[in-house]
Amino acid sequence: MTFRAAVIRGILLAVCGLLASCLDVREEYWLQGDGGGRADITYSVSAMAARMHGGEPGIRNMIDGFLADTPSITSSSYQIVTEGARMRVRLQLGFASARDLEKVLSGASIKHFPSAASYLLGTLRMDLRGTTVDFHREIFPAKALPEAALMPDSQFTRHRLLYIMHLPVAATESNATMLLDDGRTLVWDMPLERALKAPVVTRFRARIPVPWGMVFTGGLALLPAGGLVFFVIRKARRRRLKTKS
Repeated sequence: MTFRAAVIRGILLAVCGLLASCLDVREEYWLQGDGGGRADITYSVSAMAARMHGGEPGIRNMIDGFLADTPSITSSSYQIVTEGARMRVRLQLGFASARDLEKVLSGASIKHFPSAASYLLGTLRMDLRGTTVDFHREIFPAKALPEAALMPDSQFTRHRLLYIMHLPVAATESNATMLLDDGRTLVWDMPLERALKAPVVTRFRARIPVPWGMVFTGGLALLPAGGLVFFVIRKARRRRLKTKS
């Protein structure tokens, strides 16, 4: 290898290290018995990588566009803080239905973010059978950070991916790395080094309580129809009694 090639390779490795080695993720979700919930999501990334997407103004434009195109998010706030070589983005969201999370990840509003962000958000599938919900999310850190393949594993040992899910009931099954609050809080905690080896899967199964608020609302909606049926039956009964007399 020539001196020039060695210098270029060294520069590329240094740049890749700055882009890939500064990723930390913390996502925390609270799901309620009525199906709604909230999320608190923090990503810590390389400030250099952020500058490639317009820096703080560019990141704000992405988030604003995403929120504007996602009506299923009922409330939101976010903060962006740059400290030295790192940028921390914190996003807090509220949603009326946990099923909206599935729509958000597969919806058109994701287009506001670069492909790397979409790989970190991953894919989500929620299957509901009766009152049992199967949650399955797959995240692709290696696709989000392809330059990481050029770096030694030791570059990532201080950085982690942390996902926390608070449920209204205990999970009956999960692949969480830690269970808290008698199984109602699921934690997936892993080093970035391991997450770059294969897609990250977070999954659980739980029997979700009947959303009584929705039942009550549905009952109110059925009252007019129920009253009409009662009126028709009562009128038909009176006719039969008159005929017999």
